[in-house]
Amino acid sequence: MKTVLINPPQNTKYPQPPLGLASIAAVLERENYQAEILDANALPLSESEIAKEIGNVDITGITAMTPFINSAIKVAKEIKKEKPGSTVIVGGAHVTVLPEETLSNVPEIDIIVRGEGEETVVELYNALKSGISLQNVRGITYRDNGRVISTPMRPPIADLDSLPFPAYHLLPLHRALYILQPYRLLPRAYIDPSI
Repeated sequence: MKTVLINPPQNTKYPQPPLGLASIAAVLERENYQAEILDANALPLSESEIAKEIGNVDITGITAMTPFINSAIKVAKEIKKEKPGSTVIVGGAHVTVLPEETLSNVPEIDIIVRGEGEETVVELYNALKSGISLQNVRGITYRDNGRVISTPMRPPIADLDSLPFPAYHLLPLHRALYILQPYRLLPRAYIDPSI
């Protein structure tokens, strides 16, 4: 299954590398799935140009942070218009918080990955490849016969060292000035018990 992971246009002067997509791509590569990253900010590309740029793909994955959700939705709509047979998967903070609302309002999105996606995408891809039901894939929201279904949330990854190094080789580092963040944002608070 050929996959293109997309960082949608954000209209920012200083784009940040899509480290989440690079991490997802690395996990897919480790499992022998073919993955590419298209960073619309580094290249730069509009939503409609993205759909024409990606070629023949089986799956497109789009990251969706709240400030850029409208751009991510436009990308999903353009991809479904150009490639109606492809599966559109969206992940990120916005859809993690509002999965049912997003899927109900955007029929072009097929599956939402909630929370940390590295373990979820492996389970999801294996289910899609074998044609089995998605009901046992933790951390997703999808449609089944018109109904929106959310599976139980997957717990956070306890050992980040178990993840492969992000697939930087798939990023257009030669085309953009990236500001790197040397940390990983986690969807939970840290409380220092010594205070």
